[in-house]
Amino acid sequence: MKLTYDPKAQVSVAPQEKTDAAGSLPRVFAFFIVLLFCVCLFGGFLVSALDTDKTVSESENRALAGRPHFSVQAVLDGSYMTDFEAYYTDTFPYRDAFLSVHHALSRLFSQSHGKDDAVLVDRGDKDDFDGQDLDYEA
Repeated sequence: MKLTYDPKAQVSVAPQEKTDAAGSLPRVFAFFIVLLFCVCLFGGFLVSALDTDKTVSESENRALAGRPHFSVQAVLDGSYMTDFEAYYTDTFPYRDAFLSVHHALSRLFSQSHGKDDAVLVDRGDKDDFDGQDLDYEA
């Protein structure tokens, strides 16, 4: 059997929907996923930049860290980033809501039913607690 090439032969190919490199999602759908991600990222930035910072946490009964003063010396010795991390951790948007969800999930999964955050530990051997004795005398 001899194969020959006929340049005048017509081959019809059914049009296919454009897909991404993996071939699984339409490009339009992938674009909307990326767009949604960017909107969420930018929206989170705006909420964080425009909200007012609380100075006191009523639930923790403590003063929250204030915005650190910027100076070149503080940046060079690393104290600015450490202070900024403490500041942003305390003033994160919706921090109290996230903490309440965290506490609810912790109570659910650790099966503790109190507000004390106490954990009961079987006394065991001294080796179980890195050589520390569990006897507490006040």
